[in-house]
Amino acid sequence: VVTSGPATGTALTTTYLITTSLWVDDASDLPLNYVLSYYTLNMAQLITLKSSDQLPSVSAVLGQGLQSLSYRVTLLASATDVFLASSNATTTVFVLPVATTQALSTSTTASLAAAQNDKNPTAVNQ
Repeated sequence: VVTSGPATGTALTTTYLITTSLWVDDASDLPLNYVLSYYTLNMAQLITLKSSDQLPSVSAVLGQGLQSLSYRVTLLASATDVFLASSNATTTVFVLPVATTQALSTSTTASLAAAQNDKNPTAVNQ
């Protein structure tokens, strides 16, 4: 299963905590590695939030959903075992447009500064 808190937020300003859990596999197939991604319309346009590792969660900002889909964004969690068998789980969240460009500018500046201070290249690239 994949979950998010919050379920609704604003593009590029709200931080979503995305977590996957309740995966079951034989003990001999462990550990599991997880990839967390999202897309707005087509899975072929998947955006990776967290590359493959054993951590089952990520905090991230998301791009705006499409107005025609009521701003719905699909979150995708992939779990892979040591033999490369994998499975996926999805859920949806709502990512609304940014109200003002000033809010976007302030949020982006703060996020980049925090990522650089933390020496976090994944967050800098988001």
